[in-house]
Order: sequence, then C-alpha cells, then structure tokens
Amino acid sequence: MDEGPVSASMGVMVPLLSKLVASMEQPRFKDVKNDLNSLRGELASMHAVMLKFATQDDTDLQVKEWMRQVREVGYDTDDWIDSHPPVAAETRVSRLGSGFFSRNNRRRKLAELINELKDRVEEASKRRTRYVLQSAPALDDLSDDLGPSNVTVDLQLLYGVNGRLVGLDEPMEELVGKLRPGGDQQHFKVVSIVGGGGLGKTTLAKAVYRKIHGEFDSCAFVTVGQNPHIRTVLLNMLRQLNPLQPQRDDTEKPMDEPTVVGKLREFLDKKRYFIAIDDIWSISAWKDIKCALPENTPGSRIVTTTRISDVAKSCSVRPKDFTYLMKHLSETDSKQLFLSRLPCTSKRTHSSETDLEEVVFRDVWKICGGMPLAMIVIAGMLNRKLLGCLGDEESIKKALEKHPTLQGMRRILRICYSDLSLPVRTCLLYLSIFPEDGTVEKNRLIWRWIAEGFIPVPKQEQVTSWETAESYFNELVNRQLIQPVETGDVVKVKVHDVVLEFIASVAAEENFVTSDMVLRCKPRDIVRRASVNWIDEDESIGGLSQVRSLTVFGLLAKSMKSSIVYLQLLRVLDVKDAKGLKDEDLQGIERLFFLKYLGLGGKSVTRLPEKWKELQNLQTLDVRETAVTELPEAIARRCSKLACLLARHLSVEEGMDSMQHLQELSMVSVTDAVSLDSMTKLVMSLTKLRKLGVSWSFDGTGDQKHAMAALDVDKLAASLQQIKTCGVESLLLDVGEGKTRCSLDLLVESWALPRRLQKFTMRSEHYYFPKAPPKMAPHESLSHLEISISELRKSDVNVFCSMPFLIYLKLSTRSSPPPAETVVITNEGFQCLQVWWFKCQDGGLGFDFGHGAMAQLLKLDLHFTPVKKVKLSGITNLSSLQQFHATVCCGKDDSEFKATEETIKQLVSNHSNNPTWEVTMEMELNKPTAAI
Repeated sequence: MDEGPVSASMGVMVPLLSKLVASMEQPRFKDVKNDLNSLRGELASMHAVMLKFATQDDTDLQVKEWMRQVREVGYDTDDWIDSHPPVAAETRVSRLGSGFFSRNNRRRKLAELINELKDRVEEASKRRTRYVLQSAPALDDLSDDLGPSNVTVDLQLLYGVNGRLVGLDEPMEELVGKLRPGGDQQHFKVVSIVGGGGLGKTTLAKAVYRKIHGEFDSCAFVTVGQNPHIRTVLLNMLRQLNPLQPQRDDTEKPMDEPTVVGKLREFLDKKRYFIAIDDIWSISAWKDIKCALPENTPGSRIVTTTRISDVAKSCSVRPKDFTYLMKHLSETDSKQLFLSRLPCTSKRTHSSETDLEEVVFRDVWKICGGMPLAMIVIAGMLNRKLLGCLGDEESIKKALEKHPTLQGMRRILRICYSDLSLPVRTCLLYLSIFPEDGTVEKNRLIWRWIAEGFIPVPKQEQVTSWETAESYFNELVNRQLIQPVETGDVVKVKVHDVVLEFIASVAAEENFVTSDMVLRCKPRDIVRRASVNWIDEDESIGGLSQVRSLTVFGLLAKSMKSSIVYLQLLRVLDVKDAKGLKDEDLQGIERLFFLKYLGLGGKSVTRLPEKWKELQNLQTLDVRETAVTELPEAIARRCSKLACLLARHLSVEEGMDSMQHLQELSMVSVTDAVSLDSMTKLVMSLTKLRKLGVSWSFDGTGDQKHAMAALDVDKLAASLQQIKTCGVESLLLDVGEGKTRCSLDLLVESWALPRRLQKFTMRSEHYYFPKAPPKMAPHESLSHLEISISELRKSDVNVFCSMPFLIYLKLSTRSSPPPAETVVITNEGFQCLQVWWFKCQDGGLGFDFGHGAMAQLLKLDLHFTPVKKVKLSGITNLSSLQQFHATVCCGKDDSEFKATEETIKQLVSNHSNNPTWEVTMEMELNKPTAAI
C-alpha cells in the first residue's frame, strides 16, 4: 500500500493510516489487531477533520492547539510502530538496549500502549466537541500535489525582469559617487544603508558592489544576520579576499576568532579594499567585525546594511562617512515593479485583462504600499493565477482580502503561503532548517524532501518522486519565495531574511522544525526535526530521543557525536557542513535502521565502515565534502534502495551494479583505459540512472605521453559510444585542475552524448576541447550546455546550432580568431536560446550578431578585454534581449573601463527593448588585449 505524504500541518497522519493497515497483517501485532483497528478508525476520523482545518485560511488558537495535540498523537503512534520493527530488523534496533520497552515484556506492554494512544485520541475528539471547533469548507486543490512534473522554472522571470532595479538607479549612482575613490575621496570611508526589511537594502548594496568592486585590490561581500557567529563571518570574508585560504576548516585546531582577525589585518595591510557587510543587527557585532579592518589604508571602502538606525550610526561615525536612508517605492515605481513581475502582461491583448491587472495593483498597493519584496512575492502568486485561467477579478480580490488582522509584509506572506498546496507549504517551511543568509543546494534539498516523506507518490508510473519534488521546487522559484543564487540553471537558492523569519515562525508554531536556540530552552513539544547552527565543544543538547531529522552546522560537539547512534528514529542525518567529524565518529551509525539520507563532511573522514551495509533503507549518501574515494562492496550490494550516491572522486568497485535504484551518481573517477571501461559498463547496467558525474584525470602529459600514444583509441572510443544509448539526462565532466588532458584531445572525434541528455556541463580550469566534438550534433534533447573549446570557429557554431532546443549556453574559449575570421551568428539555429554566457581567455570575442540572430535570447553575458574603441557588433539585432552584462578586464588605469562603459551605454540605449545593462570591472594586470 502506498503511503501518503508527511506534512507540516498534519504531521504523519496520512502515511500513518496506511502503516496501521499494514501492521494489522503482521504476526507481531496478532494479539492486538482489534485494538489497532479501533485506533486506526479514530485516527481516520481525526484525519478528515484535520484536513479541513489545514486548508482553512484562518484558524483560532483553540483549533491550532487541537491540531497540535492530534498531530503529536500521530507522531507518537508512528514512533511506536517503528520501535516494533519486523523480525528481520528487530535485532538491529534492540542492540541499543533502550527504546520504549524491552522484548521480554513486549506483549504485555503492547495493549497498554495502544490503549494509552486510543485514550489520547478519544480525549482529543471530546475536546473538539467541548470547544465546538467547527471547520469551514476546505479550500479547493490545496491538499493535492501538482500532478506530473508540469512546473518548470519561468526563464522570463529569471532573465527577463529580475535584473531591473526599479527605483534604485538614483540611489545606486549616489552611493557609487560616495564610494568611488578620486579627488578628495582618498580617505577611508564607511557608507551605511538603513531601512526596514523588504525595502531592498541588500539589492542596492549588491548592485553597488557589482558596479565598483573591480576597481579595488581586494573585495568581499559577507552577510552577518540576526544571530551571527562572528568567527564564521570573518572566515568567510578572509576566504573571499584571499583565494589561497582553504575553503573548509577541518584541521585539528581550527583558527579561533583572534587568529582570523590577525590574518585579515595582515592580508589587508597596505591594500585598497572594498568590503560590503550585509544585515548587521547589533552594535556589538559591528565592533567585533570592525576590529579586523585596518583603517590606515587610503581609498578603502566599507558598505553596511542594517534595519536599525543606531547600528547605522555606529558604523558611520566619521565626518566623511555617509548614511543612506532607504525609502519606500513611489506608486509609479511600485506599479512598474509589480507589472514587470507578471510576464503574462506582455502577452495580454484584451483591454479587460489589462484593466484586471490595474485593479489588482491598486488592491496590493493598499496592503503594502511601496515595499519591493511585497510587490515581488504577491506578483509571484498572482502570475500563476493569471496564467492558469484563475484570474477573474472576484477570485483575486477574494485572495487579497484574506488575513485582515495582519498588516504589511506579514499579511502578504500569509496570503501567498495560504495559496500554496499542502505539500508545497511543507517544502517551503523545511527551508527554515538552513541558516539565515546561507545558500541551499537544489539537489540536497530535494533528496531531503524525499527522505522526509514530503513528496506524494506520483500518480503516473513514468513520473519519479524526484520530478514531482522538482515541480515543487520550481513552483517556489516562480512564486519568488526562494531566490536563485546565480543565473543559468538554478542549482542553488537563498531565502530572503524576511521570508525566512515568516516560515521559521510558522514552522515553530507547528512544531515542524526546532532550532538550537529553542533546544537550549527545553521546548514544550517533542522535537521531531532539529537544526543546530552552533554549539560549544563542552555544550550538550538533550531532548532528541524521538528526533527524525538532525542537521548540524558548525562544530559537531563530542556530546552530540556520542549521542547520534542512539537516535534510532532518525530518517535524515546531515552533518555535511559540520566540523570535527572523523572516521571513528562513524561507528554505530549502522544502528540507525530507518535512516534514508546521510550527508557527511570533513577531510578527516577517509573511509566508510562495512557495517553500514545494515542501512538498508538508505536512499541518499553524500560524502562530497570528505576524503572518501571508495564504496565498500558490502554496502553496494546490501543497500539496494540507494538512489543518490555523491562523492568528490569515486572509483568503480565490485557490487556497484547491484544498486539498481540508483538515479544519481557523481563523481566517478576515470584515470585510465580500465577505469573508463568499468565506468561505461556500470552506467549501462544502471537502468534508472539519470544524472552522472565523471571526474576525468586520464592525464596524457609529461612521462605519460608515450603511453598515450600506445593506447587503443578505437577501443576507448567504443566505450564512449556505448554511453550514447544509456538513459542519462544530465552529465557533468570535471577535467580537474591539471594540465591539458591529451586523452580528451585524442577522443574529441568520438565524444558522443547520451540520446536523452538534457544537460551537459564541462568543468575545467585549464583544459579546452580542440573543437566542439562533432558527434555531439545533432542532438534534439539538449537544453543546457557548458563547454570549453580552444577557439570559436564557424564549424563549432554549426555544432551548437544543430541543437534545436538549446536554451542555455555557457561557452569558454582559450583564444579568439583573427579579425578576418570573425564568426557571424545568423538567424540559422539558436532558435530557442535564451541565455548566452561567453568568455575568451585572451580577452577577445571573435563574433558578430547578424540580423535575426538568437531571436529568443533574453540575457547576454560577455567577458572581454577592451581596446581604445570597443566594437560589439550586432547587439541591437538581438530582438528579445532583456539583460546585458559585461565584465571588462582592465589594468589599474580605469580610462579603458570608463570608455567601454560609455560605449555600451550608448549601444544599449539604441536597442528597441531598452534592456537593463551592467558593466563590471575586473582588474587583471598584464592581460593581453584583443580586438573585439
């Protein structure tokens, strides 16, 4: 029997009903079958009422309390069943010697505990009658999933409008003028931006930072947040300023705060630096950070953002410092922002439809005035209604009239939250687990959603749980409740701090996620999902005996290491971002029989215990942030439910072909012809595999050149040809950081892509294919391509043109062709391309855009080195262009940059679409120049 999804508002009630039916058929519950059936009947009636309450817009405190009590009974019942595992698993759980009861008195206790649960359910039922808790009709469609994976990220939103800084052009120019060194501006200066949450402080600071950061010797952008760990903030700053600083702090004795301060002051000494410090909440936090920033460096600049005026005053105390007070958007700017976030606006032709949007804007304006964040998130909700034929005036006005007792931003967020289906609400609240102002990886999030049981079983056999979960993820992106970190394929997201405050409060209210701050105060309810951002080495946190999900960021204290193996109900254990984990700390984890997701971090973790073969429910194993390179054969053969296996470098081992549920595998090491053949055979044997990562370190340089010459290239090519028939949809090729890989040069004619491939990503610091592999074309499935080739030629363009559904192209080249061989991109091919990112190592471009070229292109991102006269031929021929970004590599003399910026400004002003544009400077000395 398929289990339904776990949800924040209803807990495990839906899957529990299915589990109770299955339990009644098992011999271990033979003596209490009637009791279980009676319990199920009571819970089923509760479930029907809970569903109605869960989909109501407003519930009073009595209803919320009743929902909490029934939800907790459901969790306790589910825990009770899991603490009575089937005979095959019984010995594993009982090894702990603890739990709800021992095996000796189990039968006697069974009836007593079931009756206790029944009494709690019956009391909840009586309480509902006593309090006269009446449920309103359930709202339509809110309890259903989104169906098949029919929601994709709206690229028009990502690239068509997100770059427009509505109402911020003047403030940006004012702040740039205050910050740019020159004339009498050579002194050290701090500029503070102050204003309420959701007014655009961070957006403004980022725009200023992008505009001028390239004009300084060193720069960094860091976020502090409401409850900061200052050492972590300073370490992040140091890593941005000094790329040689290790990205993880896995040493036996990590640097303490004074040491990091000393390293920062030493590195910044005599450098002209620019540092943006976002979201400061206290004067003490600013003082701690300020200690690391030397003020005797002429021309250095600091930008701070804060909601609190006293903090802004403490930052900008010198006569030359400056404080900028954020203002609400005017009605005109608010309307422009609101309508720009409705891509459907440009598609509407009837005046009645346009009038509807005008009416909706006036209603939104009454609720939230000129708050940019409010305009954006409400537009995200309304855009779905307008495009989904749900956009009659009455239904939209009804949606905006909800929650009248709330005000401003909180009312807007509650309206948008209420409009989500129950599974999507749950997935949104789950983001409160992650730290404030941090980034969240899409893959990590989706596999955790699946492990937690939030994703309904797909109604169609050909649709996977991953695709359903990805639909939810895309829905949150399109509604702009989560924000993509970078353009291109959305692989990481952030949550605006105002949105995070809202979802964290809802998650706490429903006992869905418990933070370490609450854990220290001994929470009222049993902890089900715990997020620990930081605890001291000698600190202990209790109350986790029935926790289902544990995520640790920062230090993994000794007390927590030793207690993890006793958390026998864990489904998710994610210590990927924790520090202090070692091989010996992994002993005993095999006892966590119900574990479905396991993420590890730390370079002191070098091997996985063979005893982990007992983790037979494990679905995801992520060891990318460790030094693990091998998967023990016993784990490969016994952990048959494994669907996602991630490592930095993983050799193909015996038994891996037994993992027939594997959907994602990365990164498989290819170091020679034998490993290439093994990898190919493995991929062909895994029929459900859809994502593959390959670490190519098959080096043909130095002493290996002669060995490479003796290779049977035809045999290697045959191995690659086999992959063409596999079902992989996403392929990542990591060529590493070494010198040119001659093996790939030899195989360029044979490099074929799987027929169903939708995304190909090539990641390399130094290697470039000598040309676009000709067997990549024609390819009718590929939509996302990132590749490096030596030089852009017409033949390469022809290969890319033969990919009719290519949407995103990121192309890097080593050198540009001479002016006489400039490639002209015509209206042939690239009919679906919407984003093009191009960079040439020698600084040139080497192409022109002809009439009708790239008719669907929304965003163009170029990296080049200018000469005195910049020629960017044909940009006005890009008829759909909405965003243009240029990164200009210059020396210390910024005259070339200013000339280029002016040229681009004039060029873009002649474009019929009036696209947004941005030019940033990247200082790079001794950079060769090229005609463009």
